[in-house]
Amino acid sequence: VDYVDAAGDKMDEARVSYLLRRDANGNWRIIVMTVDRACNYSPGACVLDVFAGTGALGFEALSRGARSVTFLERDPSALRVLRKNAEKFACAAACRIVAADALQPPAAEEAAGLALLDPPYGEDIAAEELAALAAQGWLAGGCLVALEQPAGRSLVLPADFQTLERRRYGRAEFHFLIYGDGHPGG
Repeated sequence: VDYVDAAGDKMDEARVSYLLRRDANGNWRIIVMTVDRACNYSPGACVLDVFAGTGALGFEALSRGARSVTFLERDPSALRVLRKNAEKFACAAACRIVAADALQPPAAEEAAGLALLDPPYGEDIAAEELAALAAQGWLAGGCLVALEQPAGRSLVLPADFQTLERRRYGRAEFHFLIYGDGHPGG
């Protein structure tokens, strides 16, 4: 499999290896375990990857049994990379790429049973993002939400969300939430 960068150029093996071992905060292994755990809660789920970037979380979910993944991303460079990576991984048929802001998403075509949210660390928007996604039908009842944010940042959950678990890893904190009826995978 060839990986491409934002310019569409093939990346060398050393660069790919480096990028796959870390995210912006050095938590790649934690994120992989998060996706694996979430997929175990919701096997065969429709997955939503919000602030998708290169799509690493969504592609990881597909590799671990997700039925399909919708990538929600607003950055034009990231959108190009997402499209190229979906083609390179030969999984474009299982992917839907939506060019939109997570704070003002369009109405969903299909509600997700698993949502992976990694909002920009510099922006305190997690609660607003959760409310917007729920209001537009992106989250099925019982949807498991895996949310990463900076450790110590407060999170006041919108109505209909409850915390299943919270874990801190260095500078990152992972929140596992349930939306709606409280039964993961809804």
